[in-house]
Amino acid sequence: MSGARELVLIAGWGMPGGVFAELAGLLAARRRVTVRALPGFDGQAAVSPYDLPGLAAALWAGLETEAVDLAGWSLGGAAAAAMAAASPERVKSLCLIASNPKFVADNSWPGVAGEVLDAFASSLRPGSDLQSGSEQLRPEQLLMRFAALLAQGDARGKPVLARLRAELRAAPVPEARVLAAGLDLLRAADWRRTLAAAACPVSVLLGGRDALTPPDLAGALANVLPKARVYEFAEAGHALFLSRPEEAAAAILEAAA
Repeated sequence: MSGARELVLIAGWGMPGGVFAELAGLLAARRRVTVRALPGFDGQAAVSPYDLPGLAAALWAGLETEAVDLAGWSLGGAAAAAMAAASPERVKSLCLIASNPKFVADNSWPGVAGEVLDAFASSLRPGSDLQSGSEQLRPEQLLMRFAALLAQGDARGKPVLARLRAELRAAPVPEARVLAAGLDLLRAADWRRTLAAAACPVSVLLGGRDALTPPDLAGALANVLPKARVYEFAEAGHALFLSRPEEAAAAILEAAA
């Protein structure tokens, strides 16, 4: 939309930008929308090292607009927060969609069990079935399994899974090394301090049935971001914008107003 501030949607680990098609269409009624996949996915070149500053630099390189609103899903949320830290004067609002600033749980922070990521990482290694008992998978096979985890628990899980897998089939297959680098990043990243220091308003969208980002994250985030606006989707899983596109679009637009 001419004259409206640009809203940039950033997809998560392993996912093509096509997953945002419906959401972007709803948002485009009121905003200029740009959809980006993370470097290394959707046919884009990877960055090395595969870290948050590198992802942020690559994503900024493709944007010419001086003032933007950022909305990132899962690892895309981490990249969006890194973009806001790198160029705070350009980011007017930051929306985290099912994105945990410390993805792996510990005794003081809710998250996913590290073993979940380890299992996916092991399945990418040659000979992994001999080393750890896990089945070795090709990248496309691993992503199809991961899609099931994204849809798990959602009250509308079957159509969500079908849409995720359709978008994955239509997109270029990422390299195993890029998938592994992204998993390593998810395993190690802790960007709570970066998030707490954000100069722009921050909003968070969470699914009440998310298998990867637990619902009690809302309480933990309140300690890091006491002024953040939190939107909870009780019946949704990790891909809440596919399960509840109209509600997700309304929340993103409200937060980025």
